[in-house]
Amino acid sequence: MLASHRTLFDSLYGHLLNPLAVVGSKDLQVCYANQALKGLFKTIDWTSPHISLAAMFEFDLGEAVNLELLERCSQQVEAFECINVSDTLRVFQVTPAQLKLDDDSPEYFVLQVQASSRSTAILPSSDSRLTYALTEACDGLWDWCIGTGEVFFSPKLDQMLGFDPEERSPCFESWAGLVHPDDINRVQDALGCHLRGDSESYDIEYRIYTKQGGMKQVRDRGRICRWDSEGNASRVIGMLSDITAYRELESELRETRDRFEDYALCGSDWFWETDQNLVIQDVSSQFTRQTGVGAEDIKGRNLLNLLRESEQTSAIDAVKDSLPIRNIRLAIGQQKYWIALSGRSMFDRSGVMCGYRGIGENIHDQVMLEKTVQAYKHNAEVMMDRAPAAIGMISEKGQFFYSNKAFLSLLRADTNNLSEKYRNEKQLSKPDKQVLQSDESMIFEMVMETLDGPQFYSVLKFRLNRADKNERLVVTIAMDITYTRQREVDQKKIEMVLDNIAEGILITDLDHKIVSANRSMQETTGYTLDELVGKTPSIFSSGRYDRGFYQELWNEVHQSGKWRGDIWNRCRNGSVMRQHVSIQAIMVDGQVQHYIGIYSTAFQSGIRRDSEMFAQQYDPLTSLPNRMLFQDRLHMACQRSRVRRHSVEITLVHVSNMTTLNDGYGHTVGDQVLKRVAFHLQDGLSLDDTVARYSSDEFVVIREKGLEISADELIRPVLDRPIVLGDGARVVPEYTVQSVRYPDQGANPHRLMRLLHNRE
Repeated sequence: MLASHRTLFDSLYGHLLNPLAVVGSKDLQVCYANQALKGLFKTIDWTSPHISLAAMFEFDLGEAVNLELLERCSQQVEAFECINVSDTLRVFQVTPAQLKLDDDSPEYFVLQVQASSRSTAILPSSDSRLTYALTEACDGLWDWCIGTGEVFFSPKLDQMLGFDPEERSPCFESWAGLVHPDDINRVQDALGCHLRGDSESYDIEYRIYTKQGGMKQVRDRGRICRWDSEGNASRVIGMLSDITAYRELESELRETRDRFEDYALCGSDWFWETDQNLVIQDVSSQFTRQTGVGAEDIKGRNLLNLLRESEQTSAIDAVKDSLPIRNIRLAIGQQKYWIALSGRSMFDRSGVMCGYRGIGENIHDQVMLEKTVQAYKHNAEVMMDRAPAAIGMISEKGQFFYSNKAFLSLLRADTNNLSEKYRNEKQLSKPDKQVLQSDESMIFEMVMETLDGPQFYSVLKFRLNRADKNERLVVTIAMDITYTRQREVDQKKIEMVLDNIAEGILITDLDHKIVSANRSMQETTGYTLDELVGKTPSIFSSGRYDRGFYQELWNEVHQSGKWRGDIWNRCRNGSVMRQHVSIQAIMVDGQVQHYIGIYSTAFQSGIRRDSEMFAQQYDPLTSLPNRMLFQDRLHMACQRSRVRRHSVEITLVHVSNMTTLNDGYGHTVGDQVLKRVAFHLQDGLSLDDTVARYSSDEFVVIREKGLEISADELIRPVLDRPIVLGDGARVVPEYTVQSVRYPDQGANPHRLMRLLHNRE
């Protein structure tokens, strides 16, 4: 302490009659004592430069603990009592006051001391065991005389452990036997450390058993109060405090805190705190984990500056009256991450609002969903408004709700007129009432007379429930179908014309599938319209043309848009007729939409001419190409082989037991067998292959595609089928099959045929 301070204290307090001391606030060393105080404590050597407050009196129960004195002096403004046991037991009343001379000087306590009126009434003797402390203290006092081994336990201590006064032996062992076995070594080490002078006091927490077998958590504090002539500790006084309830409460608080932290880590919410100016001071770590935004992006920012203008007003009003903030939304970070904050105001000890504290929630997905819904709603409104169909809505109370432009145009009105009309009438039409009473939609047509003539409309009505107002709406959608109805009339006229034309007419789509056929086409071919729709014109194939013929036909149609010629077609009953066919592509806006074919039957003279040509090139029994046509096709196949560099397979099929069949069953049966063999060969091969009758009991096959599988493999399964005659008799022909390939086994078609016959 500065000398100037001591002089100042002496001038202030030296003449006072009341005992008074000035002590340092940090170490509780007596810096100044007036004469009245020195006369009150005559046993103290006031010439010593270091006099502690503990040397003057021992706090409450005789325990000289500077920390507790400091707490009493710094926290209490009212007087408190202390006990001095240096010679006689006396009680003093101490009134503290804080003293600060200037900014650079240390802080002091000014203590006014006077003898308590309770000293003689309560403490008539000077018992060294502190009768006052024993009867009035809340905790248990013990006094251990090390020399004799005797320990005094206060009634409060015995009562704490469930013993009657003086029930147990006053020795160290009776206390040590109650200490929990897991704690006794630790307790003895702490006590021995203090007795050896290694610690200023003895202070430890441990578990101790009660008389009833229960267990308490206690804090045991003590210190040496007397030494023998050799400087060894001879007497220790201590105080045992029951802290069981405190530790249990502490455990519950810790458990609650851990549970709270677990909830905070596992939950989707996080915590935030602001100062009185709504500047964000802190956010929990869950904030970054939930939002992906760093805490530094939000700390130090004013909450109001982060809010949208629409929410700033409500937040400011809440802050003015210190009201809770509820679910305010804001976007943070460069990516505009959406969060919601809710919290309540905090107040300091004087009742002044010092900030807000609350929880935050990640609502980014929710906001994005809301925006998506709003976008869909907006797009739906735009689509409805621009839709060609007239759309209108009225409520079940007859009030106008919505109409798009087409609806207003249909009724030749505007929104105000419609609203006024429905507001005045408030009457629902009969169809509207029916829709409200039923879950089914209603579709009907109506005709409206206009200056342009009658207009046809298809009307759809259905019920719609408004979830926001628990109200039902009647939705009306009207589509102008005048053009459709006119086209239907025109279509019927066209169908009437087509049905009365003598020529057969066939219409196909782009995939050559039949979509329509007139009555003449149905009567000529014997097929009904249902049988033709969805099929291709190949249903009329007579078998006299290979696939290449039809491919060339359609190639010409695709290239030039038309084709004309005569074709042999087969009717539903199996008969074959020659027809003159004209195919034309139907163009709309430069794009092919359909193909139309006109079929006219040839004149008799033409039929005779074609019959003569057919007789020259086809076998009359099997309708297969004869030897002449076969040779012509073989030469053409060889020419294509040379150009395209692929092989041609020629296969000879000989019915080896044909003579036996003719002799056994007759030539009529033999002819039936040859027809069935021809049919089986065609059935086993593709349309790209040529099957011809080479002689009376020989057939030949020309193949240019799929040669990885031989003709023998293809036709052998069908040739092995038994032939059932008209009377039920079964005939099993016998065959020999030989194949050669051009040009691998010969470059001349005639040599290849000789090679096949030589192999037999």
